[in-house]
Amino acid sequence: MCHLQVKRSGRKLLGLFKTIQALGPQLTPAPIIRKIMEAYLDNYIRLTYSNYLQRLEDIDELIAYAEQFKSTNDFLAQLALLTNLESEETLIATYATDAVRLSTVHQAKGLEFEVVFLIMLCDGLFPNARAMGIPGGLYEERRLFYVGITRAKTHLFIFYPECRRSPGSQGLETLEISRFLSEIPWELFEVLDLRSYNTPGFYSSFVSS
Repeated sequence: MCHLQVKRSGRKLLGLFKTIQALGPQLTPAPIIRKIMEAYLDNYIRLTYSNYLQRLEDIDELIAYAEQFKSTNDFLAQLALLTNLESEETLIATYATDAVRLSTVHQAKGLEFEVVFLIMLCDGLFPNARAMGIPGGLYEERRLFYVGITRAKTHLFIFYPECRRSPGSQGLETLEISRFLSEIPWELFEVLDLRSYNTPGFYSSFVSS
């Protein structure tokens, strides 16, 4: 049985490689990652890891990052540069309180900060569209939202863009504010609209408490 499964997986991977090869050099990095996800990684991650939602969301972020590159070589070169950066621990030790710490909500569990910025609070992003499509996914996303907003000791800033560039295209897609924010009484927030600052080309609003 195991031997047959390996054979099937091998044929599937071979078919994927042939498909990508046939598309030629005109294929940009983001579609390549998507094809690998659809053909192999998505199912593998779901079957292998208990925290598969977090891992799938990480790959979604990788795809979004890859959208800006037209060449696979440029994308890989940039990734190589990123992996050569100093470790987070080294940076924090060097700059102490002057450092800005970037983190996912998962990584911030158990930690507290004087000021916290939560970004991309839109339906489909937070809560994540993939999570909303599975049983218990929305509950887990709501729990993560609670974790995020309770990391702040003194100030919490919550950002939500009104639109963003559509993945795989040059157009803009309109975004809806996260349902999690809609569940909180608005009188608890000080609402700031960045459009009032007349910043050219910047389309986003944010909420601060």
